[in-house]
Amino acid sequence: SNKNGDNIAVGQSTVVSYQVQVNNDLTGLPTITNMVNVTAPSVNKNSNRADIQTECIAPVEPATVTLAATQICAGTTNTLTVSNPDAALTYRYYTQASGGTAVGQGNSFTTPQLSATTIYYVEAVRNAGQCVSALRKAVTVEVLPILAIPVVNVASVTPNSVTFSWAAVAGATGYEVSYNNGGTWQAPSSGTTGTTTTVSALAPNQVVSIRVRANGTLACQQSGASPSVTGTSANPLGDEVYIPNAFSPNGDGKNDVFEVYGVTVSNYRMEVYNQWGQMIYRSDNALKGWDGTYKGVLQPSGVYVYKINVVSQNGKEVLKKGTITLVR
Repeated sequence: SNKNGDNIAVGQSTVVSYQVQVNNDLTGLPTITNMVNVTAPSVNKNSNRADIQTECIAPVEPATVTLAATQICAGTTNTLTVSNPDAALTYRYYTQASGGTAVGQGNSFTTPQLSATTIYYVEAVRNAGQCVSALRKAVTVEVLPILAIPVVNVASVTPNSVTFSWAAVAGATGYEVSYNNGGTWQAPSSGTTGTTTTVSALAPNQVVSIRVRANGTLACQQSGASPSVTGTSANPLGDEVYIPNAFSPNGDGKNDVFEVYGVTVSNYRMEVYNQWGQMIYRSDNALKGWDGTYKGVLQPSGVYVYKINVVSQNGKEVLKKGTITLVR
C-alpha cells in the first residue's frame, strides 16, 4: 500500500514521498524503506531504501545581548552576554554585520581593550546542521574618551583677588581646582560645573597659582591636571611705601611696632635715633620693626628720628628719613 494505505495491483507502481521532521537532529535518523505489499500469495517484496532529504532549520539571532557596563573608558574592556541562551545553539561574535571572521564564540564574549565606540554583531549557529541565523544582533559598546586637559588663563585681577578661567572641555561634567599644586582638590568658586574660580582676600601684588582638571561621566575619564598657572593681584601703589608718624607700644595689639608698609618691599634697613643722636635701634629684617625698647628698656614717649633704606622687589632702593612719635 502507499502512504495513504491504498492497495496497488500487481504490475502497477506509485510514487511514495515522505516528509520527515527530526527537529534538526540527524544523528538518530532510522533507515526508512518503501514497503510494498503485493496481493500474490506468499509474496512480500521490499523496495529499495527511500531517498530522504533533510534540511537544517535556521535559528534566529539572539533577542537580547547584555553588556557588563553601559559605558566604558578608552583602554578598557567590556563583556557581552547572550540572555537566556539556547543549549542547542552556539553564538558567534563579529565586528561586521555580515561576513568576516568571528572574533569570539560562546554565551559571552569579552572585548579587547577598546579606544573608540565599537559595534559587535552576534549570530546564532545550530549545533546540529551548522545552519546560521539570517541576521546578526547588533550591540554597541560605547567608549567614553579620557577628557582633554583644561587650558587655564588669568581672566582678571583686583588689589585683593585674582580670577582664573578656562574653556569648557568637551564631554566634561564638572571641574576641580587645586591651590596647592595638586595636593588637594575642590570645586571652583563658581560651582562644580563652573569654568572660573576667584582667589580672594589677597594682599596687593600677591602671587597665587592654581591647577585645574576636568571630570566626566565616569571616574576614569578624569583629565590630567593643567600646568600650574600663576596670577598676581593688582598693585595700584606700585613701589610706594607707607611709614607711619606715630606708634603706641602698649601691648594692646594696635600699632605696637614701628615698621614700614609697602606692597613690593623686599627688605629694608631701619635705624632709629633718640633726641641726643644716639642710635637705639637697627634692623635689616623687613619682618621685624622697633618695639620702643633699647637693650630691653622701655623708651619714653617722645619724638625719634629714623633713617630707612627700602629695597623693593625689583631691586630699587629708596632712602627715607623722618621722625616717629612714640606714645605710651
